Amino acid sequence: MFDIAILGFTKPAQAFELAEALLAQGNREPLLWEKAVALLRKLGRKADADALLLHAAKLSISPELSRQALPLHRTRRLTDVAPAEVTPGLLANELRWRLEEVSSTDPRGALKQISGKGEFSVARARLSPEGQTALDVATIYLMSAELDGKALIKLATDRILLAMKEGRNALWLGVATLESMESPHDLTLFVRALVPIKPPSTLIESILCLIAADAPPVLTRKIVPLVSSLLDAKSKALVLGVIKSRKLPDDMQSRRAILSDIRKLLLPEFDWLEDNTGADDDDDDDLLEELFEVDDDFDDGVVAAPTSASKMMGSSPGQLRAILAQIGLPERKLAKLTVSDLKELYEVIAACTLRPPTPRSMAQLVKAFERSGFSPKDFEKMIMRPPQSRRSKGIN
Repeated sequence: MFDIAILGFTKPAQAFELAEALLAQGNREPLLWEKAVALLRKLGRKADADALLLHAAKLSISPELSRQALPLHRTRRLTDVAPAEVTPGLLANELRWRLEEVSSTDPRGALKQISGKGEFSVARARLSPEGQTALDVATIYLMSAELDGKALIKLATDRILLAMKEGRNALWLGVATLESMESPHDLTLFVRALVPIKPPSTLIESILCLIAADAPPVLTRKIVPLVSSLLDAKSKALVLGVIKSRKLPDDMQSRRAILSDIRKLLLPEFDWLEDNTGADDDDDDDLLEELFEVDDDFDDGVVAAPTSASKMMGSSPGQLRAILAQIGLPERKLAKLTVSDLKELYEVIAACTLRPPTPRSMAQLVKAFERSGFSPKDFEKMIMRPPQSRRSKGIN
């Protein structure tokens, strides 16, 4: 190593030859690999340096080399790799790139065009069943920023149905969809949409248990009857037990564990956590239950927030207008708001209090305020916080 380091100053080509010979012998010394990559860059052989760095990451030579390779993984395209090197993460990243390249005016059409017949579809077919399901999860994640609730649910249920027919893990897709739901109304629509595709009782049981472990009990109790026809007596008893205890059975994976398994299949090329660093699976369940309660009309998809949430946002348009004025929004603009405007604002603000805000829910919040005549500067101070009389822990 010392002679390679010395030669590298004056004779980088000769130094690399020595390093290359050691690598060919199976040497896994991280410093040797780092020096070899650096020598290639010094010689102007960027493509070879990148290839060696990616190879080092594939062999897990060192955490540092894997970290250095991340930007390269994220920029590789489907055309850059051999068929045998295609991974679920690479295809997920390819889908991201192509969605950005295609007009976003018709995201569903764009997705159909991208993932239809062609090289993308052929590459997907080469993946393992787990890899295909992980790619479908990434697709739901990416499209959640493009589609409204109903369209996203249609996409998700189509993928779940396909996974069921092919004997793949449909629960992964159910969890991915739960992660993308922005309101109790969307959550209800999703559960209802499962009924026509008639998933096995075990799948419905798992999805309801995962909802029950995170959501307020009053919300879950309103959802269970929607799919009761798909549950046997044992499954119903299990779900009701989770609603009461707020704990999953010992033999059932948590939502976080499931997402972690999926994420491992997509790394290093694709990582949704980089796009949603504000999300936190450790929701304060008690605070969620206090902030967002469901009334008896929930069965028809109408959500109300009559108790603690009303203390934050008001229980009537007039009260919401007054609260918005208190946090600093211009009164002259507030005075122009119609009842319809206030209702829309109430709904999007409520969606951001149900769980930690996501890029999609925040985008909807911004658009709602813009439609109501506010500028970005007007709503920069719109930070959802519990009243001062509550616990000091807020919603980030």
